[in-house]
Amino acid sequence: MLHFSVESAAVFDPADYSFRMSDKTFTLNINGYEYEMPYWSFPWISYAVNTLNEGGVPLNLRTSSFPSLWIKPDYDVQFVFPDPADPEIPERLTEKERHQVMDLFDGDRMYGYRVLDVSMDDGEPIFFEWDDPKFNKRGTFDSEPE
Repeated sequence: MLHFSVESAAVFDPADYSFRMSDKTFTLNINGYEYEMPYWSFPWISYAVNTLNEGGVPLNLRTSSFPSLWIKPDYDVQFVFPDPADPEIPERLTEKERHQVMDLFDGDRMYGYRVLDVSMDDGEPIFFEWDDPKFNKRGTFDSEPE
């Protein structure tokens, strides 16, 4: 469903932008199952999904609504936006963010899967491996991929 709003303010307010962006969602379609995700998570999820074939390991996506979504490299994953022309859709990660992700993906062979946690909905996801002693106390949903 597409919702329109009219704003009369001509001045860009970053605080207002953050608030509006957190309210907007896109649909993550995994093998025909649909999940609503916040806009800010799109570049993180997109990057993680697009690099699954390189690592050959599954991704466990954790959100506030869905605590354990497994995405394997051969799954059909689509990102559906209510308005694909919406200028507020975040397009890509910054160079610094990509380096953070790549550093954590180095553990693929050791742990066997990746974890992307976007459950805090604060615009700052956490990439970690559950078997890593630095992070294993954070997880409460220890399901395994099918």
